[in-house]
Amino acid sequence: MYCPSCGNEISVELKYCNRCGANLSGVPEVYAQPMVKPMKLGVPAIVLGLTITIGLGIIFSSATELAERQVHPAAIAWMVIFGLAALFGCTALMLRFWLKVLAIESRSLSATESDPTVSANAIANSWSTPAVSTAS
Repeated sequence: MYCPSCGNEISVELKYCNRCGANLSGVPEVYAQPMVKPMKLGVPAIVLGLTITIGLGIIFSSATELAERQVHPAAIAWMVIFGLAALFGCTALMLRFWLKVLAIESRSLSATESDPTVSANAIANSWSTPAVSTAS
């Protein structure tokens, strides 16, 4: 059996959770499985593609404009290099964010499928910092 508040595994005869102190009397042993909508990968792929395409267009069109204005080629090269670094850095951060979202969703799906007694609150609380016991 698991605590409905924090998701801590507890024995059946306990009346209060050892971790969070939640009242366990009258708590049903089986909880309804929450419906989790899977994330579609189409939107992140479109956003990443548009970000890269538009970013490259801005970088190279501005480089062309600067070349037409007779700016020194070394300055243009450095601007293009730093522009590309910024573009791909932002793209990497967006990709990292979406991968974390997918990992969290897959973790919550696998936790609810493997054990139907785990509630959505327990999954959400498992990602937060654990409670510190002050008993001495």
